[in-house]
Formats: sequence, C-alpha cells, structure tokens
Amino acid sequence: MQDVNYDIFKQRAIAAQPVATRCSLSEIDVVDEGTMLFKGYPLNLSKGALKNLAGILNLPTRFVQEFEMLIGKNGKDKFLNFIKDAKSIRKDMLITLIGNPNTKAIVGIQRSEYMPFETYFGLLEQIMNIQPFDIQDMTFTGNKVAVSAVLKGGVFNVGGLDAEKFYPGFTFSNGIGGAAGGSGGGIDNFIYRLICGNGMTGADPDNGGSIIFGGPKGDKGPEVFFRDVENLAKKGFVPESFNNNVMRANNTMASFAEVKEAASVLTKGSDLTKDYIDSFIPVNDIKGKLVRKGVDFTTLNAAKEKSIITDVSIWDVVNGLTNFASHDYGFNLMPSRKLEIQKIAYNILAKKNFDTENLTGLSLT
Repeated sequence: MQDVNYDIFKQRAIAAQPVATRCSLSEIDVVDEGTMLFKGYPLNLSKGALKNLAGILNLPTRFVQEFEMLIGKNGKDKFLNFIKDAKSIRKDMLITLIGNPNTKAIVGIQRSEYMPFETYFGLLEQIMNIQPFDIQDMTFTGNKVAVSAVLKGGVFNVGGLDAEKFYPGFTFSNGIGGAAGGSGGGIDNFIYRLICGNGMTGADPDNGGSIIFGGPKGDKGPEVFFRDVENLAKKGFVPESFNNNVMRANNTMASFAEVKEAASVLTKGSDLTKDYIDSFIPVNDIKGKLVRKGVDFTTLNAAKEKSIITDVSIWDVVNGLTNFASHDYGFNLMPSRKLEIQKIAYNILAKKNFDTENLTGLSLT
C-alpha cells in the first residue's frame, strides 16, 4: 500500500472505534425508546440501535416505521411491549451491544460478533496483498470505517464506449448492524471511472451480492470471509453484469421519476440547493421543458412520472450522482453520505428494468 495517509487514518480509526460486548437477550431490558438496562445498569439507547433490536427479534418492518410516527405514551408502550414479548421467547439468544465510548450510549445491536477495527485493518491488508491495489478513498464516521481501492493495471473498457476507461476494485466497510442483525462489515465491488474520477460501489447480483462478514448467524468468520474475497479476486473484481448494464444505461433515457428521485438523493446530507442541483442532475431544466410541452404538474402522479421519457440517459443520471459523491464541491457532503450515494448510483445501474424501457409516451427526445 503506497498511500502515505493510510497509517494515520488507521491509527485514528482504531483509537476512536466503538466498544462492543457479547451478552444474551435476557441481560437487557428496554425501558423506553431512549433507555436500555444492561445487567440493571441504565444506558442511553439510540433509535438506530432500537431498530437493530427490532430486526433481530423479527418484528415486522411496519412496527418500526409506525414507531417513528407514534405520539403519546400509549402508542410507544405498545411498541415496547412487542419488543418485550418477542425478547422473552428468545431470551437465550446471544447478541452484541455496540457503544460509543465517549457518550456511553448504545449505538448499535447485532446478532453476530462485532468486527474490531484491528481485525478489519488486518483483513484489509491481506486483501491488498492478493494483488497490487491503490487506495482511492478512506472514510471514518465514528461508527463506520470504509476503504475503497482499485486494482493497479486492471483498466478495462466497456464495448461501444471507446473513450471510457474503468478500474475495478473493492470497497471494504465495517459498521454496525446489517440485514437481520448481521454484521455491518462486508465487501462490495468498486468501479472507478477514469475519465472524470468518479467512483461507485455496490453488490453484483451475478456474483451473489455483497460478501458479508459475520452474517445473521455469525457463521462468516475471517477465514470464510477471506476465502470469498479470494474467489472475487480470481474474477478480477469486475462485476459480470457491468458491461451490459452500462450499455443499457447509456442507451436508455431516464424517466422523469428517475431524474426526480436521483436529484432528491443529492440534497440529503449536504448543503446542495435546487439552485445548483442541475450541475449534477438537470431536474429543473427538465421541469421547464415539460412546462413548455404543456404538462400540468398538479395532475402528475407516480405512475405518470414514470411514463415521461426525458432527454437524459440513465448513464448520465448515474454519473451525476457519482460525480457529486466523488469530489468535494464545497456543499459539505457528509462522509457517510458519500458512500451511500455511490451505492445508490450502482443500484440504479444494476436495476433489472428501467422505467422507460419498451415504453412509448411523452418524450423530450
């Protein structure tokens, strides 16, 4: 690893990492939405940790969503009773409590063991030694650490886009929680677009999705995890479906709904306003064109917005998102949000069906 800042990044992350302890469900009690008892000792409980616990207990998603909107003691007590009843059935289940060492608050709960940052960086360095990589990006937000790297000499083209060059790689992240109470650690594909320095990260469905550390059952330990990474390395870290997805996205115009949704992504977790959003996703320009076409926005619903064919390709939408997420344009983009937007861009690219494929309707083209 050649990056001179890596050692400093590593030291700072390890020094500030969360603390974790294993316990059984019988050792905890949820007093209210902001307080937990651990062996009788009161601790602050974050909303995120409460959601993690609900997921571990297999509570329906709607209960968690409704909890966010509940007002009044009766409604919240009903939700907490669901947790108490579900917990009593699984009281011997082992879980991991993850806490902020400064605030002494529980910030995450997961079923699998937590990956200490020392283990994370050890695995990262093993991966970096499989083949020569360059670190492209490093992010640490207190509860989550992530490193993206590209394969040296692994540049490849996509058929039909002669001017485009890409580097394959990976994003290795370690955070809190995950699906069904699993670990928040895992490997995703990272693709770096050389022509403009944009990066995107995400799971390749053709390769079985993300490589998860820990897993809901805790059966994805370091050895199993690293073996899966080695198999990914044998494929050159290039997602099998990437070429086809890029060509589809380049040849398909985005719907108005897809443009609107992408534009809304950029303003969350940043200071970007509608006055500057068209520099990345031209949603205001498209709205103006639709007005001139006689579109009455008061009559538009979600289905109609999906049927409007814009003059912006899906590929342009993806690159608008990755451009914003990969560079510092002075809009105070939150570090954690940067990685989220790169994943959203990849998910758009990997969609099985774009809105306007095989569609005839109002078109700006």
